[in-house]
Order: sequence, then C-alpha cells, then structure tokens
Amino acid sequence: MGPFILLIALGGSSLSIQGAEPSYPECSLAADRDVARLARSSVRPEVLAVSASDRGLRSLARSRVLREVRSLRVCGDDAGLRALARSRHLGALEELTVVAWGGPLEVDTVIALVSSPRLRGVRALHLVSGDSEAEKTIAGDAATALIEHLALPALRELDLSWTYLTEAQLIAIARAPWTAQLERLDLVYTALSPAIGDAFVAERTRLASLTWLSLGYGVGGGSGGDDPARLEAAYGTVFHRSWDE
Repeated sequence: MGPFILLIALGGSSLSIQGAEPSYPECSLAADRDVARLARSSVRPEVLAVSASDRGLRSLARSRVLREVRSLRVCGDDAGLRALARSRHLGALEELTVVAWGGPLEVDTVIALVSSPRLRGVRALHLVSGDSEAEKTIAGDAATALIEHLALPALRELDLSWTYLTEAQLIAIARAPWTAQLERLDLVYTALSPAIGDAFVAERTRLASLTWLSLGYGVGGGSGGDDPARLEAAYGTVFHRSWDE
C-alpha cells in the first residue's frame, strides 16, 4: 500500500497526517506532496499529529497551519525536527511529543528542541521511545545534552520513559536546575540504583512542585536494583514504582 493522508476531524480542531501501515510508535511517513498540500491549506487545527520527511517538516515549519496548534505529535528525522524547532508559527504550542525516525536523535537536534525560544510556551514534552535500540528517540550523548541544555521556562511535564539513561544521567536529572519547575517527571523503565535513589531523596525539598515521579525497572537497575522504600518515604504518593504501573 502506498502513502496516504489520514485526516481525522474531531470537532474541527484535530488533524493527523501519516503514511500507510504505521508501526510502533505509529511512525510511517506521509508523502512529501501531501504534507506540502497541508502546509498550503487554510486549516488551523489545535491538535496535530504528523509523520513526515525532513522536506515535509521544513515545508510545514514555514506554514501558518501551525499557528493555533496547542498539541503537536511529530515523527521525523533530525533535519526536519530542527526546522520545526525554529518555526515562528508555534507560539500557541503547549504540548510536544517527538518520535525519532530511523534511530536516536543527534545531539544538535535535541539541543534545538529543548532550548528553542520558539518553544518557550511548551508545558509538556514527551520524547517517545520503545524497548529496542531502533525505537529510541534519545540516547547517549543526546540524553546528556538534554540534561545540560534544557531551557523551556513553561515546562511542567517531562516524559523520558524507555530511554537508556545511565546512572550518572539520572543523578544529573535529579540535580538539574530545571527539575525544580516540573510537576510531573516520567522515567518509566529506566535504571534505579542506590545512588539514584539517594540523589532524588536528597533533592526532595527542591523538587517540591512534583506531584508525580515514576522511576525504575530498566537498564542498569530493575525492581531488584534498589529498595524503593526510601523514595516512597520521601515522596509519598508522588512516587510511582514503574513495575507497579
């Protein structure tokens, strides 16, 4: 089956465009001509899901179609995602979900997404990954870049679930200045070790805004990697053990 546009109207405010036969995580690229046709259209969705090549995303980034988008789910490659991060039409955006096409994102792409002045209004950032290497959106140095460069002043929710984060990276997240502004932090199926637990317990007062913290059961840890009792004692009902979800 060839590429096609899938348009779903929900009260006239929601639109999806992707290719045929999407697989996890629903990332099958739409044809460039179809994305270009969308970019030239007069629609103004509030919710937009798009899977497109770098050429398609570059055309969309220049389009006024994005002006009223509050929630954007995008699957694409590095060049296309960097173009979107520079778009001057994303002033209304509050929720951004990113899926990498073809493997983990490059360092420069991650920095562009988490520090773009065009995305200052984003309140929720989801970097979607699966349980195989090919399904990772960020990993390695790109994950470190996110920790070191994240500068989205409105951000209140961050989802890095299923990301291969090292013990050092998770400790750095606990101590990062921007973590204090978060209300929700999802680190489902990431490592949990005594040192990681210690870091989050030590930062509990600074992380007082958190109303949800999920952590544990993954690479380098697992349900046996640390006794979560200290985290439960420090965070109470805010802390959620990933393996209980």
